[in-house]
Amino acid sequence: MEHAVDNVERIRKKEAVHVVDMKLDMKAANDPDSVACLRHGTCLPLGGYSVIAAMPNDLNANNPGEETAGETNEDVVVTFSLDGGFSMFRDNVTAARQAMAGLVATLVAAEALAQAPKGGPSTKRIIFAGMAGDAFGYLGTRRFWSDWHAGQGPTLQQLGKPNVAYVVDVGSLGRLERTPSEGHSKASELYYHPTTQGANSKTLQHAIGWAAQAPEASSVRPSTPKSGKGLPPSSLQALVDVVPGLVGASLTDFDDTIGNPYLGGFFDDFQEVDLDQVARSAMLLANALHALRTGLAEGKNVSQVDHLKMPFSRMQERVNELADCVMRPSVGFQCKAAREFFSPNENEPFSHFVGVLPSYSVEDDLELGKKKNMQKLVWSILGAAVADSDYEGVSCQGTCSNPGEVCLGYHSALPVEERNGTCKRATVGYTVSLEPAFEYAGSGLWKVVADPSDPHQRAPLFTESYWGSDEDLRVLSFLALTPRQANIRLVAGILVTGLSIAIAFTVRRLHDKRHKWH
Repeated sequence: MEHAVDNVERIRKKEAVHVVDMKLDMKAANDPDSVACLRHGTCLPLGGYSVIAAMPNDLNANNPGEETAGETNEDVVVTFSLDGGFSMFRDNVTAARQAMAGLVATLVAAEALAQAPKGGPSTKRIIFAGMAGDAFGYLGTRRFWSDWHAGQGPTLQQLGKPNVAYVVDVGSLGRLERTPSEGHSKASELYYHPTTQGANSKTLQHAIGWAAQAPEASSVRPSTPKSGKGLPPSSLQALVDVVPGLVGASLTDFDDTIGNPYLGGFFDDFQEVDLDQVARSAMLLANALHALRTGLAEGKNVSQVDHLKMPFSRMQERVNELADCVMRPSVGFQCKAAREFFSPNENEPFSHFVGVLPSYSVEDDLELGKKKNMQKLVWSILGAAVADSDYEGVSCQGTCSNPGEVCLGYHSALPVEERNGTCKRATVGYTVSLEPAFEYAGSGLWKVVADPSDPHQRAPLFTESYWGSDEDLRVLSFLALTPRQANIRLVAGILVTGLSIAIAFTVRRLHDKRHKWH
């Protein structure tokens, strides 16, 4: 502290300032891998919580998760990422184009879909799946699929048995293309990357093509991959690897190659994203889901059916509101959209990094205190979108007493008389995002229980080391060079280097002249 005070005066006088070099070793530095550091208790597994919400069809609208006799409940799963940062300095990782643009487009599309006219046919259930931790081996997607099939966790148990007709993955969107002379120019085009060919694949492509005809919707082009399966790195690709024959498509702002020099880092911010293009992508996505949900894509007269009537100006406004929350650190979760639903944790860093799990039990899925601002925001918006709008619930203080209800709009930080939320009937909740091979052993320790035969467990095991204690901190304080001293040293170095070269050249010439062959 004395050095800091002294530096104020030294800077004013342009004198050398005090500099501190601190070194703190990672506890897992001597462990060869994640298995060893978990066994020694020197690291923690990467993990967090994904958000799942289901918009029921007419067949099971009154009993979410249950099949109606004689009918098959088919699902359309919409996957997107809740984070996307993997920078070492992750306390201010924006990941705007990499993940947040797709997240914003999906949330706005869900809200638009919720406003579709009542009473029409609805043959498929739309499941929104916001995956946490997919920047690290798609651990969120793989855990979601594994637990859903096994019926594990209170949220996934509400969904019932999976019967997936289509998967729509929403990736990076709205890239602003650069030109050497103009800097930022127009937004990039939107592409869809289908999985397999066949009747179901053509139905999905038909839905996307019909959606692109909606007013203000983004145009979309099929990808033209030069090699491979034609799928970009995505949740969809991770699912195709373990579910043969899965039909789906990934929406991205690139064709067969991706270029983002700020991928997953601090500089991938909102200035890299065209928010109007994100709104147009949301319009396209909402109409495509509308076509799949109502069976329009399978009919022959889709051209006679109206698109969704969501005003585009409202979608633009909503995209900008959500961009304030997740793309602009200066606003962050103090934004209007977040404060509509909950009281954000003001001490939480603005970061889109998955984090670590110190412990885990199934009951933690329901523990709101363990959830981040991002997870709460997505849970709240999707909960409001999939909730039964005709259901009039009672006020609540964080929880509801009736099965199938959730408490929306509860503000824990407000005065008691202003905290109340409203109980709504909705299928929305959290599910853990954690490598299936990790198991909590208690007392702050984890173990690895990998099954080599399980396709969901064939992935790297990501962990993060503990840092050493304060007693291990090594501090070295010294005086840095003044700008004048640094310039003198630079000039002296250049002169010495030049003189050395001249001497070497002269000696070489003298040597060659003396030993020249005649």
